[in-house]
Amino acid sequence: MKNRALGKGLNYFIGLFFLSFLVGACCDVHLSEEALDRLTRTHSYKFSLDEFKAVEAEEDDDDFDSGDDPYFIVVTFRSQWQTEGSTEIEVLGYKSESWASGIADGETARIPEFMGTKRFNSVVSYTIDEIRNEGFKPEIFGAVVISMESSAQNLDLSVNWGMADDIAEEVSALLEETVVEFVEESTLDLSDPASTGTLINDLFEAANEMQDAMHPDFWDIVSILIENYFSHDDFVNAHVFAYLGVEDGFPMFSNRNQYTIDKAGDYHYDLEDNPRVFITPQGEFHYEISATLDRLFE
Repeated sequence: MKNRALGKGLNYFIGLFFLSFLVGACCDVHLSEEALDRLTRTHSYKFSLDEFKAVEAEEDDDDFDSGDDPYFIVVTFRSQWQTEGSTEIEVLGYKSESWASGIADGETARIPEFMGTKRFNSVVSYTIDEIRNEGFKPEIFGAVVISMESSAQNLDLSVNWGMADDIAEEVSALLEETVVEFVEESTLDLSDPASTGTLINDLFEAANEMQDAMHPDFWDIVSILIENYFSHDDFVNAHVFAYLGVEDGFPMFSNRNQYTIDKAGDYHYDLEDNPRVFITPQGEFHYEISATLDRLFE
C-alpha cells in the first residue's frame, strides 16, 4: 500500500511537470517589463452626465408657463488610429422628459443613468515613445452630448419623439463618418516628432466639424417640422467630449461651451466651478451640467 501511494504521488508530480513543460512550450507566458508596464496603464473608464441645472428656462418667463422639459441625446464613440474597423458608435437612451419635467430657473435634477452613462473597457494609455518609436496606435473615446427641450406633445396630445429620432440617426451617422476620416483613415506619420501637435489639431478640427454639423440649416429644420406635425423640440446646443489614450506630454484643449479634449484620466466637471454649458444663440435657453470621467481600478 505504501509503495502504491508513493507511486501515485510520483506519477502526480511527473504529470504536473510535463503539463507545465507543455504549457510553457505551447504558450509564451513570459511578459516583458515593457508589456507589464503597459498593463498597469490599461484601464476601463466610466463616462457619466451627473446633474442638470436650468440657469435660464425658456418656458418659465411668466405665470402661464409650466417650466422646461429637457433631455439629452448622447452618442458615444471609440476608435483607434489607423486601425480599420475599430470605430464603435452607440446612441444612449433619451426617451424620457419626466426626470426634469417642468424645471424652472435655478432648479436642478439628476440626469438618468440610461441617458448619460457609458463604460469604455480596456483603454491603454501609450507613451509618446511607444507611439513614435514602437508603432503603437492610440485610441480615442468619448461622446457627443446634444441638449434638447421637449415640446412633449404633437397634434394627438401624445409624446412625439420623431424629431429626436431623426437627430440621433443623423448625428450617429455624421459622427461615424467624421471619426473614420480623422482617426481610422488618418495618414498622419505618428513616428514624426511633429505629429504630436498635428494629431491634437486633427482632434480639434474633428470636434469643430462635429459641432458645426449640430446646427442644421433652415431647410433641414423645415423638413423635420413637417415630418413631426410642426410640433418640434428645441435644439439648445451640443458639446463634444473626447479623450485620448496617451500618457503625459500631449497638449490638450478645453472649452466648456463647446468641447472637452483631454488625455484619458479622472475628471469631474462640477456644476459650481467648472460646468459644461449649453446656451442657444439667442440666449433663451441656458442649461448647465456636471459630468465625470472615472478611471476604474479592477
